[in-house]
Amino acid sequence: MDPVLSALALGAAVGLGIAVPLGAIAVLLLQTGMESGWRTAAAGGLGAAAVDLTYAAVAVAAGTAVAGALAAHARAVQ
Repeated sequence: MDPVLSALALGAAVGLGIAVPLGAIAVLLLQTGMESGWRTAAAGGLGAAAVDLTYAAVAVAAGTAVAGALAAHARAVQ
């Protein structure tokens, strides 16, 4: 293999390993995937992504509401 491609592949693998957070849910999904198969783990991953999306939507809505409430007091906050 070409040394440049080898270095690129190694860098991509190391970068991906560093970039992917390995939290409690990720470990649980890995364990589920090894025990029950990839389909079960994929369903769990989609569920976790849906919960994260819902949490982000609630945070955006709450942030918008708080920003609107603070707009009247912008002078005092500055």
